[in-house]
Amino acid sequence: MNNIECANFLSWLCNRLQNKYHEDEDIINKIKYILDNKKVVDDRISVKFIGALCNKYYPGFELEQTPDLKMGYSNEEKQEIYNLISSVVIDTINNQT
Repeated sequence: MNNIECANFLSWLCNRLQNKYHEDEDIINKIKYILDNKKVVDDRISVKFIGALCNKYYPGFELEQTPDLKMGYSNEEKQEIYNLISSVVIDTINNQT
């Protein structure tokens, strides 16, 4: 997802939370702050770099999950780990700029 897609998604999310779920202004303002002040996705971050971090901190990340569940990660777990590492990297970059 590139910056434009992220910005569009956050705008849609704000509208949806406000109009359909009548979310309070505190949450809406936090999302708008992110939209206005943060670079949501940094184009300098490569998939290979995130994958290397996942492999470093989650041994066996690249392995498929074994039937006995003793090794590897399921696709859902891999996606969650990847999103977690990506978020940490993006937050770190945003806090440095």
